[in-house]
Amino acid sequence: MVTRLNLSPMTNDANSIFTDAQGRALRGYDAVSYHRDDAAVEGDPDITWEWSGAIWAFATAANRDLFQAEPGRYAPAFGGHCAVGKALGFDLPGSPKRWRIEDGQLYVNKNAFAATQFRPLARRIRRLAKGASQ
Repeated sequence: MVTRLNLSPMTNDANSIFTDAQGRALRGYDAVSYHRDDAAVEGDPDITWEWSGAIWAFATAANRDLFQAEPGRYAPAFGGHCAVGKALGFDLPGSPKRWRIEDGQLYVNKNAFAATQFRPLARRIRRLAKGASQ
């Protein structure tokens, strides 16, 4: 079985937010729920906030308020691009269903295979994420 990835060299700014066709970050999933509920929870399309050029959806108004107060705390590293892809020098869309939190930072990956490669690349990913947030 051959797995193919569509890879393109990094062209986006390190802090750009990956958005879907509707302009939503995390494809409409609630960034705060990963931290508070330890779960990927779809946001309510009626509870949103625009930040950093993207529409962020939230499961509750309380989660929206938390995000508004500290967006950097809840937004995913690399703006929701695949963490493993970034470590390898590529821009790949991250999937809100392939996520992990390391040291309080949310990371998303493109697919199950990329998620399995996070651990071997973790040191590089964290170093890149720290540089991207500065």
